[in-house]
Formats: sequence, structure tokens, C-alpha cells
Amino acid sequence: MLQILQPDFFLQNVLQVSTIWLQVRNFHGLILDVDNTFVSRDAQLPSAFYGAWLAKLQAGGTRVILLSNNGGSRAKAIAEATGIPVQTWAIKPFPAAFKQAGMLLGLPRKQILVVGDQLFTDILGAHLAGFKAALVKPLPGTDFILTHGMRTLEKFVFNYWRKTGVPTGWEEDSL
Repeated sequence: MLQILQPDFFLQNVLQVSTIWLQVRNFHGLILDVDNTFVSRDAQLPSAFYGAWLAKLQAGGTRVILLSNNGGSRAKAIAEATGIPVQTWAIKPFPAAFKQAGMLLGLPRKQILVVGDQLFTDILGAHLAGFKAALVKPLPGTDFILTHGMRTLEKFVFNYWRKTGVPTGWEEDSL
């Protein structure tokens, strides 16, 4: 029942995704969640470190698009600062925006990885749209009130997975 929520990969953060990591798994495109995955919700722009990571991915040939449930001037500023297109007001987990982002990347779905920090938006939406998905731990910062509620539900899912032997690669106390 909870398989649709189960990420294909559990990562500490997006920095674990390198060109080689992607190529070994035959991924050539990345749909990247913005808030708390690539940019702290409290920040206006990605850190220089994350910006350099993204530039290195692109230099290695990885196609990237940002996907966010938010929009407005902040999303536009992030897109401009990184030179990466952003698809806003995605209404995740509904699959339409994921599918559109995949079409914009111009790659088959099996060659695209979705990376996000939430089971009920990023992972569920990716799987509903037919993509593989990686869950990362959220960046430090304040969660939107609805996100905070979803994180409580995620803890129940993780506890269920622990009890049923689903490996996550994350320590129990870090969730």
C-alpha cells in the first residue's frame, strides 16, 4: 500500500547526486524540487555551494529543471540566478507538472530522476507521473505550516517501514 511513497533512492542531500552517480544509473535529466531540497525555504537564493553543484551537473551534460509548488518573484529570482528554468505552481503531487517538466527536458521518463524532500508531494508525484525518485533530507529552515503537518505523517510512514524492514539508509534519530 505504501509502495507508491517509497523512494527509489534515499540520499542525505542533493550534493550526493553527481554526474557520475546519475550516469551509472542511466539518468540524464533531473527534476529538482526547490524549497528545502535545493534552497532553504528561509533563503531567497541557493547557497553558492549548491549553485556550484548545479553548474557542475550541467557542465557534465545533465539537463535540469526546477519544480515548485510556489511561484512569484522568489521562484523567478532562483531561476535567473541559476540559469535553470523553473516550473511554478506545480500542484504537487498531481502528475501533470512532472510530466510537463519531463517533456521540457526532452528525455524519456526512464532517464529522468526527480529529487525532493517530501514523500507526499515530490515522491508521490514523481511515481504517479512514471518517474524514479530520490528523497533527500530537508535543508534546515522553517517549514510551511502544511509541510510541517506532512512531515508528521511522514514519520508514521518511516516508522512503518522500519517495522517492516524497508531499508532507508537513514539513522532513526535523524528524521
